[in-house]
Amino acid sequence: MLAVGILLILLASVLHAWYGGNATASDADKAGGFHSFGLKVLGVTIFFLACGLAATWYAAGFLAAGGGALLYFLALSPTVLYLLRSLGAVPRNAKDWKERQRVQGEYEKITGKDPSPRIR
Repeated sequence: MLAVGILLILLASVLHAWYGGNATASDADKAGGFHSFGLKVLGVTIFFLACGLAATWYAAGFLAAGGGALLYFLALSPTVLYLLRSLGAVPRNAKDWKERQRVQGEYEKITGKDPSPRIR
């Protein structure tokens, strides 16, 4: 039962990372399945996480379920999201810092204005 709980938590983490990565991407970069099944995937993710934590609690106790929840939210979700982005399964949503600076410089050259008002 503990193995089932751990597998459900891992599956929830993969689905959550896929949903989160596509939710923050631009509409043109989102996966086709996200447009069709977006909120349904999130619902299934929540269900799998709840079932996985319940199975872990049943098999190993409250502390193991609490540890599984901490591991899920603090380590698994960011790590799996990074892995999915590296594999190309989730679009990269944010441009890196150098790309943003380059685009901002081009905007300033063309318009003569700073695109982001800042206190100087």
